[in-house]
Amino acid sequence: MGVRAADPVFQEATYSVQDVSNNVTIIYAHPCIYYGAVVTTVLSAAVVVVQDGSTIIDAFAASSAVGTLHALPAGIRCDTNLTINPDDASTGIMTVYYRPLAGFTP
Repeated sequence: MGVRAADPVFQEATYSVQDVSNNVTIIYAHPCIYYGAVVTTVLSAAVVVVQDGSTIIDAFAASSAVGTLHALPAGIRCDTNLTINPDDASTGIMTVYYRPLAGFTP
């Protein structure tokens, strides 16, 4: 009986740096896979949600510190678009990781 080797699989992702004071922002306007996000400048006292169209798929707590990471190794498929929707008075910066699905280019 032979030995079966499993090669690791890595998903390549692109990223978008977002200033959450810009309010609702469509990060990618086509279907994609959302892999998570990290806070790079502390968030203000307001929740920041990540959405597929109007459906909330992730949320960052108010006042999340630098380095707060939501990592989703398997990803979440966004069928509509990838959007961040902070409160109108939000401040801070996040880096969002995603991969466009076949047939769409960033």
